[in-house]
Amino acid sequence: MKGVIDADTHVVESDAIWQKFDKELWNRRPVAIRYEDPATHEPRNAWLIDGDMIPKPLGKGGHALQTPPVDPQEATSRYWAAKMLHDIRPRLEDADLMGVDVQVIFPTLFIAHLTWDPEMDAALARAYNRFMADVWTGGAGRLRWMAVLPFHDVSACIAELNWARERGAVGFIARGIEGNRSLAESYFFPIYEEASRLNMPMCVHTGPGCPPFTAVIDNSISGSFPAVRMLPLMAFNDLVTQRVPERFPDLRIGFIETGMSWVPYVLHFVERNLRRRKQLDVPHLGPELFRDYRIFVACESDEDIPYLAGYIGEDNIVTGSDYGHHFGQLPTLEPISFTNRARGGDASADLAVVGTLLAREDLSSVALDKMLRQNPQRLYGI
Repeated sequence: MKGVIDADTHVVESDAIWQKFDKELWNRRPVAIRYEDPATHEPRNAWLIDGDMIPKPLGKGGHALQTPPVDPQEATSRYWAAKMLHDIRPRLEDADLMGVDVQVIFPTLFIAHLTWDPEMDAALARAYNRFMADVWTGGAGRLRWMAVLPFHDVSACIAELNWARERGAVGFIARGIEGNRSLAESYFFPIYEEASRLNMPMCVHTGPGCPPFTAVIDNSISGSFPAVRMLPLMAFNDLVTQRVPERFPDLRIGFIETGMSWVPYVLHFVERNLRRRKQLDVPHLGPELFRDYRIFVACESDEDIPYLAGYIGEDNIVTGSDYGHHFGQLPTLEPISFTNRARGGDASADLAVVGTLLAREDLSSVALDKMLRQNPQRLYGI
């Protein structure tokens, strides 16, 4: 299939990004520190940002993120050069092997909340966005990216949106809760208004975006489920019940790396809640909601897609490989069994997602064309 858009890939941040850090704050730029992973007892890198170690080891407040390898020789390998975008050529070669024409690239470090300092927040975002603009320049139009916004400063967010829009960005990333704010708060409305004007969607990605919540979760017990994967569901509830998409009729919203299986449960809760408050205008929250609110959801290849499409609609489903968060060399990419999806890496990593979906006999060619090509084109304005 031609024109496939991988709606969720990642770059693993490296020191090459911090070389673009504001000179006025140069002494506060992130630096790599080595620690022993308590789970594997192997050396790993973390980022030291204003005295905080990110990612944090296991325990309360802990969360996992990929960082550059400790071994300098390993860091220069083809595998890591592609993941860190030090070399665009192997990245595009891998996309070809995966049957992908265009990758949409999300960050790794920035799916976590990094600082409460607005000045530092803006400097971090600027460094990342300038690095990704260089990637776009050399990517032959195939490597699009999501802008990182310094949400502690609304005016800086608007400036970064405009800067990034002219340099290949196709949207901006948000976590399900930004610091201590719901995405439905009016604080964000100027950002949504400007994003609408620029034709840039907001993509709510999994990630530990709320430090007070993360602090009470022991990830050695709960893994990534509460502090990382639940936040987008909270955002969906807040945005829908507060009718935020009605305020911004040109704003598109994506829910990325969440899977789709949560949708029936959350819709059921939202519908009952709105009925109780006598605020429901439609008899059933289903595909019409996603159509009218311009909400897109990224599926995983082993989900019951025909069933879930009954809630979301075929026109609002996209998919992604989570490339960049995989471990190990690129597989042969034969369609993989549903019981053997991701061999290492994040739970969502599925480099064979295109082949797996195309091999499914319960998905029509029309539905596949929408998921793999038409819908991500509409979401990202590509």
